[in-house]
Amino acid sequence: MLSFPSYVHVFYPETATNNTSIEANQIETLTFKVSGMTCAGCEEHITHAVNELKGIQSVNADYDKEQTTVQFDKTQSTKTEIEAAINSTGYKVID
Repeated sequence: MLSFPSYVHVFYPETATNNTSIEANQIETLTFKVSGMTCAGCEEHITHAVNELKGIQSVNADYDKEQTTVQFDKTQSTKTEIEAAINSTGYKVID
């Protein structure tokens, strides 16, 4: 288990992002404060869950900063849906 962060990519392969043509005024970037992340494996777990949503352009989870930044098409996903995806991983979005 101690080496889990080094092989986590086996469980969470690269997820293709939706890079279709989107107008700049449709793109929103939000940063969520997330508690409970302790390693790169946690980051990958969150990244994978959020990338399952429609319209996600990028996800950057950072356990050191305890935050996740998401860039998304606001016509396809909402803040509430992204929070729910993060919370579904067992980590929690906090205010």
